[in-house]
Amino acid sequence: MAPTQPFYEHLKSLRHRADLTMAEMARAAGLKGASSWQRYESPAFKKDLLPSDVVVRLAEHLPGRGDPPITHDEVLALGRSALIEAASAGSGPLRATSEALGGGAVVDAVQAPEEPGPADQADAIPVYGAARGGDDQEMHLDGRPIDWVPRPPFLRNVRQAYSMQVVGESMKPMYRAGQLLYVNPFRVARPENGVVIYKHNGAVLVKELVRRTATKLTVREYQPKEREFSLSLDDIQAIHTVVGSREQ
Repeated sequence: MAPTQPFYEHLKSLRHRADLTMAEMARAAGLKGASSWQRYESPAFKKDLLPSDVVVRLAEHLPGRGDPPITHDEVLALGRSALIEAASAGSGPLRATSEALGGGAVVDAVQAPEEPGPADQADAIPVYGAARGGDDQEMHLDGRPIDWVPRPPFLRNVRQAYSMQVVGESMKPMYRAGQLLYVNPFRVARPENGVVIYKHNGAVLVKELVRRTATKLTVREYQPKEREFSLSLDDIQAIHTVVGSREQ
């Protein structure tokens, strides 16, 4: 059930109930410093939901705290939105984030495959390939797996783990075109990690994480020349972490 008080006040009340300072709440949310969280408790914050990756992190730290104890569903409700509830259910790279939010929403670019995967999918993960390129080194993923590969040991117990092919040379020498990336959608990304960034418009970027603030994600690419640039978190639906790679 949506809070009857303004969303920013609901967040403040939840933090007080958890007996956390703003700095502690920021750390629980994977943010840098108290000011990174403070913006969400400001009347200037007009949205009625938090970014999905922030909610997933809070769901690891808040349940069980407070009186009455904060529930897992209560935390996940902070990230539900009309977009999530209205989108069609499916599977694929964004399913992990949407399942964590209790919605099951998936962008059109990553819908469930029409054909089943291997009989024993516990030992295999899907491979997604780019359907086409886009502006600013963006790509769009094909909606169905193009292959299935053996599940590596470091993804053995990770739900919704997947792999994807690198398109283009923007990340060379970190990643090369045609290389296979292994992705953990639940691993918190750290600076210097490779990340798969899903934007609300369906576009996908593979970059290196430089830093994250309360409003921006700064990433690095290497070709045609090394540069850093920032993306607004308002434009980002999910950030998944690359945990391994191999040549095809």
